[in-house]
Amino acid sequence: TAGARVERRVSDSQVMAVNTDGSIVFGFAAGDDVFTVIARLAANVRAGDDSALTSDATALAARATTIRDSLGEVGTRAALVDSAASRHQDDKITIASRISEVEDADVTESAVKLAQASQSYEAVLAMVSMTQQRSLLDFLR
Repeated sequence: TAGARVERRVSDSQVMAVNTDGSIVFGFAAGDDVFTVIARLAANVRAGDDSALTSDATALAARATTIRDSLGEVGTRAALVDSAASRHQDDKITIASRISEVEDADVTESAVKLAQASQSYEAVLAMVSMTQQRSLLDFLR
């Protein structure tokens, strides 16, 4: 619907409006839109009505201020979106780097460490089984 605020999430903690209501920017909501003011200004220039030109120029300046303010808001929002995109790109690079560190592990070193761990585990199992073996005499006592 016209005038409805459209919001989008740009980060985990930030939601912002991504649209601007043209009826407010151009003055349709106020009833004195920029296009009507320009048409009226042109007609008064042709008619040579100097007193009307002053009020038309004031109205046009007010519309221009509203348009500049809206452009400033759009620019601010665009900068926030660019900043969020940059942060997300940095996070993406950091994550890719961490994945690379894990995936690029030295296979030979990892195999040696696994073999050492396996031998230690088997030695512990052998010792435990030797200490728990009972002889027939131990069982009869």
